[in-house]
Amino acid sequence: MFVIGRYYLNQKKTLEVNPRHPLVKELLRRVKDDAADPVAKETALMMFRTATLRSGYMLKDTPEFADTVEKMMRQTLGIPLDEEVSKAMFVNLRQAGRKKV
Repeated sequence: MFVIGRYYLNQKKTLEVNPRHPLVKELLRRVKDDAADPVAKETALMMFRTATLRSGYMLKDTPEFADTVEKMMRQTLGIPLDEEVSKAMFVNLRQAGRKKV
């Protein structure tokens, strides 16, 4: 079984892009307007990384992926990117199961 898994991991991978997908359409529009659009670049990278995960592969740089996800969540919720986490908000997960938080 391990040999079969290695065989598939070593095969050439293909990323298929649906040109009719709303995200792809928006990316194309943004790149046509500004080829250096940082939002388009970050979104394209996120699409590639999520496609990688959906296909069952591992990411090489998971901390960077996690940082990007947090940044997107902050932007969606309107939280400033530079707002620091309050130390009082940290919860010990082992103790949280025993006590009301």
